[in-house]
Amino acid sequence: MLAAVAALTMLQAAFVWPVRTIRPIAHGRSLKLSLAIAALLVAIEIGVIFGAVIDLGVLHGSLPEPAEQIVKEWGWWMVGLVGLSWMIATPLLIAFTRPGRVEHVLGRLACRLFLGSMIELLATLPLAVLIRRKESCYCSTGTYFGMIACCGIGWLVLGPAIVLPMIARRRRARYTRLCPGCNYDMSGCLASKRCPECGAAWSAPAHPLSPAIAPPPTVAN
Repeated sequence: MLAAVAALTMLQAAFVWPVRTIRPIAHGRSLKLSLAIAALLVAIEIGVIFGAVIDLGVLHGSLPEPAEQIVKEWGWWMVGLVGLSWMIATPLLIAFTRPGRVEHVLGRLACRLFLGSMIELLATLPLAVLIRRKESCYCSTGTYFGMIACCGIGWLVLGPAIVLPMIARRRRARYTRLCPGCNYDMSGCLASKRCPECGAAWSAPAHPLSPAIAPPPTVAN
């Protein structure tokens, strides 16, 4: 259990690692590790569906063997399905990640993963109860591992799903002061026509800055 908690904590830290700096992203390749973790969670959710299908076969009598024995025989198929789904989902997430702010992109992804895991958990619970009534041993059924996986995914993405939107709101004003070419902080030179770092054209934000981040007023001579 301690090893599982440590692994989930490390995955959670790696998922939110890109948010340590304030920057927009142009494409998903700058979030490779975070998107690979998200793709792994999607692949595990696909494995949960596969386990639920096996248990449905047990309930309907199309798979007459005990559910525990079926899971043992189909375990490698499930591992292979999760691995294949991970290899397919990772490049797809990288390719179709829209440009935007890091905390916005990862925050939306975390919220969707949390919602998907909770929906799967609620859908799996009734099936797990039916399997428990049918089989004398249910500890190795697909729905049993599915509930564990859904709870693990929910715990992993719950923190980012709560924290990242809060970070996005706090950083909203900060993005109006970054150079669109190199992300240089233009706070001290809002009146400049060009970025002193890369020379890109610059215009001050149209809306006023909040008092907490507004530049100090100039004193007339």
